[in-house]
Amino acid sequence: MQSLKLILSIIKEFSKMATQLSNLRFWGIWLIGFLIALSIFINAVKWW
Repeated sequence: MQSLKLILSIIKEFSKMATQLSNLRFWGIWLIGFLIALSIFINAVKWW
């Protein structure tokens, strides 16, 4: 019985970590896109 509780808590922690990782991936993609847009904008202003 105790080992079952332990396994369940590990699974819970793992699912929490997985959601945090997916959020991190989302924010990473957003940040990269923002940086690319910013560099394009800066280059456009420079060439103007």
